[in-house]
Amino acid sequence: MRRHAHRFVVAGASAALGIGCLMAAPPAAQAAATTVVKAATPAGWTSVALAVAPRAVAPGGSVRVSVVLRTGGIANRNGALGRTVVVQTSADRKRWTTAATWRTPANGRLAGYVKASRTPGTMHVRVSVPANAQFKGQIPSSRTVAVISPRGPVWSNVGVTFSSKSPPVGTAVTWTATVRAGYLPGVNGIAGRTVIVESSPDKATWSTVASVTTDARGVVSGELASPEHTGAVNVRATLVATSKFKGQTTSPQCITYQPRYAPSVPTEVKPADVIVPATLFGNHPVSGTPDGAGAVRLWDTSTAWANVEIARGQYSWWTLDAAVAAAEAAHQEVLLVLGATPAWASTGGARAPEFAGPGSSTMPQDPAFFEEYVRAVVSRYGTRIGAYQVWNEANVPSYWSGTPEQMADLTTRAYQVVKSLQPSATVVAASTGSRWTAAFSDFY
Repeated sequence: MRRHAHRFVVAGASAALGIGCLMAAPPAAQAAATTVVKAATPAGWTSVALAVAPRAVAPGGSVRVSVVLRTGGIANRNGALGRTVVVQTSADRKRWTTAATWRTPANGRLAGYVKASRTPGTMHVRVSVPANAQFKGQIPSSRTVAVISPRGPVWSNVGVTFSSKSPPVGTAVTWTATVRAGYLPGVNGIAGRTVIVESSPDKATWSTVASVTTDARGVVSGELASPEHTGAVNVRATLVATSKFKGQTTSPQCITYQPRYAPSVPTEVKPADVIVPATLFGNHPVSGTPDGAGAVRLWDTSTAWANVEIARGQYSWWTLDAAVAAAEAAHQEVLLVLGATPAWASTGGARAPEFAGPGSSTMPQDPAFFEEYVRAVVSRYGTRIGAYQVWNEANVPSYWSGTPEQMADLTTRAYQVVKSLQPSATVVAASTGSRWTAAFSDFY
């Protein structure tokens, strides 16, 4: 049997088949069997606005890329949510390198940073938004950034954070200084820098608290000793300039020392027919841990998440350690309130004034940040803390500006972490503030 190689055209593609006993279809039949399938053109349109800043930067410096994505053409459909944005850079507009890939939020607005090239010249920045099934894509015109070698010393600055800004008298405050610097080829501008920390009661006369050197990360910490009396102490930090990097002095920050808690002692004690045990009483101190009660709730004591975890994975345990130790000495059970959100983990400031600082009432950027903190606290204190309350007065906007559903999510996460590490511990839901009846009704 003789074999013939025949060619059939299906869906626009040809296939050579060596098959015996089959006759090749005539040309007219081949044309009839050919089908061309075209992808449907998306009905919606996409418009992308691109901005970069600054337009001139030192080698290796950061360039902020801002994108605004708008869509239309399809009723009741948000085409801006979850779109892929690819950021690319090029020296010649011919060869492009992907620097970042982002996803847009619901409003289509996002911003981030890319690094400039490490050699002087011109850097072009562009973004592309691919099409999807419903909306077309777009690649707007690129933007140009001049990469210029620095003339003279490169910028550098220092920021300072504190474990507490309203500690009780006698409590040491931990300060942490972090140095940032511009790029200079072959030179580390943050390691080994000298930072001088000073304090003043009146911003006129300054005394040196410490003169220290940063580590490889540009970070250094220390303690600020407490005065013997209440009142305000101003603290500032100076980053000493070098031949290659500029220096800086921060604006003064105020540390206000509060009175120690001193429980009142009755002058006359009368016997009673019924003696109520101290274990039925709990106390909520304003500052420090009082004695005389069977339990203590740690809130308003500079022991919240925002006070303890000063940066992700960096903890200042001083105040919480002292409060737990004081409760143990007084034979008290401890309930620790876990919230509020630190500034570094927040989603930005809320509309209402926030009790524990900007962002403290907001849902964390990532709930995993909250889980990490809860895990760190329970691992450190074990059975020394018998109960954990997720948040304080979550129906009051100055304490919680998120939704009830988000608070329920944090409560579930806290419960799972606490019980996995300390099964005997009690997990308490967020407290409520009945002084705001409307807020109570709305939340619950």
